[in-house]
Amino acid sequence: METRVQYSWEQVEAFVRAARLGSFSAAARELGKAQSAVSTAIANLEADLGVNLFDRAGHLPVLTPEGEALLGDAERLLARGERFGSRAATLATGVEPRLVLAVDELAWGPALVDRLTGFAERWPDVEMEFLFGIVGDIALMVAEGRAHMGIMVPLADPRGRRVYAEEAWRDAESRLAGLDYFPAGAVPALPVVAAGHPLAGRRAVSPDELEALRQLDITSRGGERPDALSGQVWRVDSYWALRDLVRAGLGWAYLPESLAASDLDAGRLVRLDLAPAGEVWRWPLYLVRDARRAPGPAARWLLEALAKAV
Repeated sequence: METRVQYSWEQVEAFVRAARLGSFSAAARELGKAQSAVSTAIANLEADLGVNLFDRAGHLPVLTPEGEALLGDAERLLARGERFGSRAATLATGVEPRLVLAVDELAWGPALVDRLTGFAERWPDVEMEFLFGIVGDIALMVAEGRAHMGIMVPLADPRGRRVYAEEAWRDAESRLAGLDYFPAGAVPALPVVAAGHPLAGRRAVSPDELEALRQLDITSRGGERPDALSGQVWRVDSYWALRDLVRAGLGWAYLPESLAASDLDAGRLVRLDLAPAGEVWRWPLYLVRDARRAPGPAARWLLEALAKAV
């Protein structure tokens, strides 16, 4: 049966400080203790561990090979202990240990990541999880408690009546009744095709031409989908997959400007001329949260930050 070695935080801290500063007296000054207290703490640690950590033959203590081998472990132990104390102090103030953010793929981009970077700096001990979806998926994640909040692009103003395409979603109204929605900007959308598509390079494209060619569009995992303009539609529940289908020349689609930008610059995609010069279609973004659950300090901070992210 293994015997557990018993040692204290003070002993480990004295060992690390003395090793890094090169003397027991310097460690004592930094710790605000008497040199004798530091020397005793290290001697007791050596006795508990059964190894000599320092060679004391010279004027200043020098790490033994065993001390060098154990120093890294001791430093990591102190770092974990400091994190333990910091996180406990944070949780004691009511800060949430973990937040889950549901994100419509349209909303993911540099502005959002910038706000999340700020969140990580302000709340370093809060764990984050991100769930992705399309349109109505986001609201359902929040309503069902899988996410604390979400950023979504609805098919209609979510503060009004909602309509779902699939029979299985007929009870969605009751599940979404307790949600609050807040306008949070908009995402520019561009009509695009692959460079080799029949519509590429046309100065103006008519609705009849769009209707005659395959449209690529999105659908939520629950069956919510926008109305199609074309007589033939392929649907997918990911904007990244939608972009790949457009790249392959399989149809035309509206893509978020941030997702299409690099392909447009490289000439792989071409923007269609559908609207008056300079006009850009924009998808409205909404923050969504469950009004029945009061947000904690970190969630409130994130909600306020996300309202300015797009």
